[in-house]
Amino acid sequence: MAVPKAFLPPGDSGVVTGVFVAREGSSPEQMHSVQDRVDEVLLQNPNVMASIEVTGLSQFIASNQGVMFTFLKPSGTRPPIQEEVAKMMGNMGAIPGVMAFLRPFPVLEISTGATNQNQGQYAFSISGVNPAQVYDASAKLQAKMEKGTFTLDDFMSQMGQVKKLGPMGRVMGMIAGMAEMCKQMNMGEGEV
Repeated sequence: MAVPKAFLPPGDSGVVTGVFVAREGSSPEQMHSVQDRVDEVLLQNPNVMASIEVTGLSQFIASNQGVMFTFLKPSGTRPPIQEEVAKMMGNMGAIPGVMAFLRPFPVLEISTGATNQNQGQYAFSISGVNPAQVYDASAKLQAKMEKGTFTLDDFMSQMGQVKKLGPMGRVMGMIAGMAEMCKQMNMGEGEV
């Protein structure tokens, strides 16, 4: 039996994000070669629909690292996302000199943490792909927290809302640039 290690289970967004790290001191040409090899390995997986890898972002990450976003086939047509992540990390780890750190992109994320004292002792943030649902959920959450009546049942109710996000194609269409990519790949809402 698998025991969840996070308060919120990741759900199955069908999207995997992460970084891959090559040998220290890799040149831009070497990183381009690593990027091509990572793309090739990921696209050999029959459960991968599309993948985007980027290297050369030395303003944001180390010059020997790359970031990736991989889009999987719909959840009913493939193994669970956690199994796919493990398989992808293993396959990428077989590339000489490459280490991969991947995770499923969460369907819904609630972040908490200490902030500077001007904003209060703690901060909570709710994020999701549908702005109207996020604003509605955050207003209800805030009201319950102000009254001190937020319970685990309320939390479970919020999880039920995650299922109402709709097809992944519609979700991807809300991400900048993804709607055009779906059109280029001739994917409708039901196909993503």
